[in-house]
Amino acid sequence: MLELFYSMVGSTLFLILYELLTYLRSSIGENIAYIICFILFTVSTLLLMKTNTFYLCFIALNMLLLLSYIKLKVNLNDFGNVPKKFHSYMLITASIAYICNLLHVYLISYSNKNINFKIAALSYYGLQLLFIPLVRLKNKVYVKILLFLCIFPITYIHSFSSSNFEILLSTICVLHVIFNDFLLFGYMVDS
Repeated sequence: MLELFYSMVGSTLFLILYELLTYLRSSIGENIAYIICFILFTVSTLLLMKTNTFYLCFIALNMLLLLSYIKLKVNLNDFGNVPKKFHSYMLITASIAYICNLLHVYLISYSNKNINFKIAALSYYGLQLLFIPLVRLKNKVYVKILLFLCIFPITYIHSFSSSNFEILLSTICVLHVIFNDFLLFGYMVDS
């Protein structure tokens, strides 16, 4: 009975995240709204994890991430001072890495029930929710710290790879996060 309660509460929190985000953005500002929603997401994820509904959490988080990018109207201004010649490269490699990571997480989670793996996978995408709001704060230090923090869960996920295909997928993701996100974007955005 307690598991059903956790599942209902966690699912309900997921459903209200999007509407809450819309309301909070207009009343207290976009960046604070995202921080509050990130905390709410963390609580709802922990509640859902108690019922072993990792896939629901993972799908919901990715939906929230994509909806936030649409709602925030991500555009070329979010590249900051990154030279235009890198924009296409960065968008294409980010898309490839995103697809590789989705597939990689699915393959690993199908055969691995390790809670630390699940927390790392959800943490990575949770951190990604904060990316655009931090970029728009125009505080380069916060962006660099966030991108640096993203390295830890993505490399931890990589450690669960066992087949050559999983290793290939995770290597693409790890290299993308370290070189394209942290080093290229993190340091070119303020050049």
